[in-house]
Amino acid sequence: RREAEFGTPKLFRPHRDVRFSADKSPYKTHQGLVVGTPPSLGYYVQISADGLAVGGGFHATSPAQTAAWRAAVDAPGTGGEIARLVAAATAAGAEVRGEQVKTAPRGYAVEHPRIELIRRREFMLIEPLGAPDWLESPAALNEIVQHWRRLTPLLTILEEALGSVPTPTRGR
Repeated sequence: RREAEFGTPKLFRPHRDVRFSADKSPYKTHQGLVVGTPPSLGYYVQISADGLAVGGGFHATSPAQTAAWRAAVDAPGTGGEIARLVAAATAAGAEVRGEQVKTAPRGYAVEHPRIELIRRREFMLIEPLGAPDWLESPAALNEIVQHWRRLTPLLTILEEALGSVPTPTRGR
C-alpha cells in the first residue's frame, strides 16, 4: 500500500567509494533508503549514530535535470509555490541541502527573488530528528510516512518538472 503512495524503495549500499578519497574506511557511517518513481527523485530516510533523518528531493544526474529545476523555480507559478513550501519546511526544522554554485548561474540575475534556490544544482530537504521516543517502536513507520506526506506537494511539483527529463545511462 505504501509503495503505491510513495514508490519503490531502494536501499543504498553500505560500502563507500574509496578510490579517490584520502579516508579509506570501507563502510558508510549511516544507512539510507530512497523511495520514489522517477530516477533520482523521491523521499529519503537515513539512520546513523546521530539518529534518524527524513526528507526528500532530487539528486542531479544530468545538467538537463538541473536546468529543469531552475526553470521550475524561475517560473512565476511553480517558483512561488516551491519557495513557499521550502520556507514552511525549513521553519519546521528541515535543512536545505544539495550541491550549489557560488553565484547566480548563467542566465539568472543575482537579484532574482529565489536566487538561493536557483543556485542549487540539486535539491534536498532533510529533517534531522535525532532519536525520538518512537524510533524503536512500530510507530516509526507511521511517523516517517507523516514526514514524507508533508513533502508530497513539493515532490509533486518536482516530479512534474523533472520527471520527463531523461537521465543518462551508464555504459559499461
